[in-house]
Amino acid sequence: MNTEAIQHVVAPDVDAHNATDWALEVNNLYVSYGKLKVLEGINMSVAKGERQCIIGPNGAGKTTFFNTIAGVVQPTSGAIRLGGQDVSRLMPRQRAHIGVARTFQRTQLFPQLTVMENLLLAIAALETRRFNVFRGAHSYEQSRSHVESHLTHFDLGMAKDRLVGELGYGEQRQIEILMAMIQNPSILLLDEPTAGLAAADGGIVTELLDECSVETTIIMIEHDMDIVFKFASRLSVLSAGAIIADGTVDEVRANATVQNIYLGTQG
Repeated sequence: MNTEAIQHVVAPDVDAHNATDWALEVNNLYVSYGKLKVLEGINMSVAKGERQCIIGPNGAGKTTFFNTIAGVVQPTSGAIRLGGQDVSRLMPRQRAHIGVARTFQRTQLFPQLTVMENLLLAIAALETRRFNVFRGAHSYEQSRSHVESHLTHFDLGMAKDRLVGELGYGEQRQIEILMAMIQNPSILLLDEPTAGLAAADGGIVTELLDECSVETTIIMIEHDMDIVFKFASRLSVLSAGAIIADGTVDEVRANATVQNIYLGTQG
């Protein structure tokens, strides 16, 4: 990659924020496997409540970046802070307890369990006591009530006793996102949530995300540019393991380098 051709648009005004205003701070992040550099010097600050999208070609390092934030991949060097706390060496479960939730490119559900059981598992994952779906319902009355209210709110109440494996792909995507949302995360990482969905189902997913608390920071990897332009308040472009542009949607769309590398003639 010709680094001389990189044109950065205006980054967030760090001086305009206190340290506690940032939901996520990534400083000089590198991830390497031997001589292969997957991420090279990533710097990113995402404000609390921000709707941030990350775009870039396949193989740009987007999923590795998410895995590093979530703790699945340990950085070679650099620092990650969540809400001002350095979490660079914390395990995924520890970061989940701090408030990180995520979805994946492919759904990570339990197809042999019901929708209700999947959502109860999502809540139980943040609890210290052992969870057993075969225990009496009264043991989890408060959690069940919480799940039912969410399912009803999102018009999924009729599906609560259905096996997840019997649902359509679009419904499974909704359930997976709801599993993340129901944990009331401070940061929600979404890895291509509309991948493989018809346009109508993609619209349902974005409507679901619109219901997220304004205090929840959402960072989304997405290839559908129509969804990106409608959803994002800020946009970062990743190419060959480096951020080549970051700014508002309009700023990034107007960036000539981004248009050449990723957006083509879209302007």
